[in-house]
Amino acid sequence: MLSADKVSKLILCWNEGSVKDFFTAEQIFASTREYTAALFFAHLSVEKALKAKIVSVTSEHAPFTHNLIHLASKLLHPVPADIEEMLSEINDFNLEGRYPDEKDSFRLKATQEFTQAKIKQVKEVLNWISCK
Repeated sequence: MLSADKVSKLILCWNEGSVKDFFTAEQIFASTREYTAALFFAHLSVEKALKAKIVSVTSEHAPFTHNLIHLASKLLHPVPADIEEMLSEINDFNLEGRYPDEKDSFRLKATQEFTQAKIKQVKEVLNWISCK
């Protein structure tokens, strides 16, 4: 178990990172056509928000994983089916944004409309996390 001071610092660090990454995702979306990068930062935002909440709930370090479904399972609250489905989709933004074989097919899928809809979903997920 971490000290209360360490828990507070970790929560602040993860939350600040989440806010910055979501801001970055929105800026990339608004000012470029690099939609895969916007979605990658959106994934990072959700990952960091989940890690902040895990530290808050458990007073332990968050798991060293990028898997949003796994992280959400650590919240000690049931994950609604619609949120789990969104987390599963958002998970893909991490993998498909990193690996060359996946980038080309993902880039074709990541249109302006697709990305706009997914950023809206990320906002919904971030809101759900903050309410837990």
